[in-house]
Amino acid sequence: DQQYMTRPDRKINMGSKYPTIILGYKGAARNILGSDISFNRVTARVIETKSVGLLGQSSIMAEAGGYVGGGTITFLDYRHFSGNETSIGNYNLGNFQLLPYYRYSTTDTYFRAHYEHHFNGFVFNKFPLLRKLKPQAVISSNYLVNDSLGNYIELGVGIEHILKFLRVDFYTAFHDSDTRTGFVFGFGF
Repeated sequence: DQQYMTRPDRKINMGSKYPTIILGYKGAARNILGSDISFNRVTARVIETKSVGLLGQSSIMAEAGGYVGGGTITFLDYRHFSGNETSIGNYNLGNFQLLPYYRYSTTDTYFRAHYEHHFNGFVFNKFPLLRKLKPQAVISSNYLVNDSLGNYIELGVGIEHILKFLRVDFYTAFHDSDTRTGFVFGFGF
């Protein structure tokens, strides 16, 4: 039930009242073209963006996946998650901001969820001087769990559209008894 706008060179998705569901498969078979690797990874992902009126817009993405049927898996074929060990943020939904790059890669079953809410001026429009600069408040959370990792949680609060293009977030990450914090900077249009 998706609506499209058609242009001569492309179709533009206008959205739907239903979430987007993506099913995926990645695999390798032994003894094909000399391969000694064999695995089957299946994933299911749900993505939804909803406007909540004057309060702004919320986006959520959840994904579950795992390896089925056993096999031989090299590190290259593990499920790697988009981490970040710098102060430069990648603000696409589905990315972690404080997760070390390959520490939590897995061949187990996993579940991850990402939530982000843009307040679209609801917070800063209450202040006359800030209203002219048009900054926007953002909150986010990222969650990851697998058999070997346990629970990993990131919570963030930030301001975007600083000088129309900058974004600054403060994140806190929780894993077992380890807590990490950090500022992340980037471009938020």
